[in-house]
Amino acid sequence: MRRAVAGLAVAGLILGTGCGSSGRSDRDPQTRLDRPAAVWTTFKRKDRTEAVKDCRLAAAVRAATPDHAPAMPYFSDRYRAIQRLDVHDVGLGLDRLVAGAASRDQTLGQACTAVAFELADITEVARRPHVEFSLPVAARRGPYTLTIDTPMIRLAGRVVPSGARLTLERPPDRSATRARWTIARAGDAFTIDLHDVPLGVSYLNVVVGGPTGRSERLLSITRRRPSNARPPRTFQPFVIHGDGPKTFSVLDIPTAATATVRSTGPLLLSSSRTLLLTHTGTPVARRTAIAPALYRDVRIAAAGPWTLRLAPRAARS
Repeated sequence: MRRAVAGLAVAGLILGTGCGSSGRSDRDPQTRLDRPAAVWTTFKRKDRTEAVKDCRLAAAVRAATPDHAPAMPYFSDRYRAIQRLDVHDVGLGLDRLVAGAASRDQTLGQACTAVAFELADITEVARRPHVEFSLPVAARRGPYTLTIDTPMIRLAGRVVPSGARLTLERPPDRSATRARWTIARAGDAFTIDLHDVPLGVSYLNVVVGGPTGRSERLLSITRRRPSNARPPRTFQPFVIHGDGPKTFSVLDIPTAATATVRSTGPLLLSSSRTLLLTHTGTPVARRTAIAPALYRDVRIAAAGPWTLRLAPRAARS
């Protein structure tokens, strides 16, 4: 059941915290990443591990927010590819890079980003045909999943690579659905308007094809009967402070909101593997629109101290 106000959701969010401060020895990770790459050779083992975790996150946030990224929220295979990198492997890559002349004019953050992009093979990830959906579509292992309580909905996301063709098909091995759809494109961004989605479960295949190949993935749509409960109209602004990563079981945003984040290092806010907000760690606060929803499995990946404020869209952040 949805909570009446976000204040109650915040209480639930804090009680659901999975981890807090990481007890870091360096309170300003961004300053460390801005030092010359040669400083890597002076770090002790513990400092190297922390530096790699920080710069891996910085590289992942950079990869997740390309110049032509759509408005949040969306999925990013680039982000996940870098975050999956082993810390030891990134460290070995930095050893090789710093030992040569290529890193002479680079900061530690720039050198680490170059290593991470090479190890994760970001160029190949960007060539592989696939779709990155925004919420409310969830993308875990197996099919995409979508739960709705109306016969129509607009989905959004982006197609990779940008020149690939996106289509929906009725899978031959599933019961036929009477749902209809219209697809609109603007570069690599797209919207899909679904109509006449019946009650129960419907299936569609999401197909991406282009010069680099073809991919196909099932979309499972569950339409429930609408709830008779009246949704809350607003909520009180609230602030969350942290140092390093945090996880929350649930975050209830009952109406359109604005998230304002300040951090000394890179930060990313996600829900069920969907990116809601990214911040590179610049001194300027980052403001991002947050759609109303009951967000589950909320994770903040961050290096260093940060502050996140959530307020109704009409209120000043």
